[in-house]
Amino acid sequence: MEHSSRVTIDAAGLAGPIRLQVLGCLTLDTVQTVTEILDRGAGFISCPDLVVDLQALDHLDPAGFAALELYIDQLRTKDGLPRITTALPALPCDCQAVAP
Repeated sequence: MEHSSRVTIDAAGLAGPIRLQVLGCLTLDTVQTVTEILDRGAGFISCPDLVVDLQALDHLDPAGFAALELYIDQLRTKDGLPRITTALPALPCDCQAVAP
């Protein structure tokens, strides 16, 4: 199955965070789309905080997510860059009780 991802950028409020909404699939093959955009956006010291919104993804591959988190952690260690946070999709809820 072919995976692709698309990123939309919402910068509605100048003082608020910039939201990068990732759509489609986030896999190890498609994570580079997001990291390339973060490279450009994080380079501006005066840029407001960045939110990487993964809530509307069709598919979230654990390896792709791990690669994105590692990349974001590396960016967070650099001084003077905006704060980057990740908005995750809600986990599926299994409403059955777990046996003791």
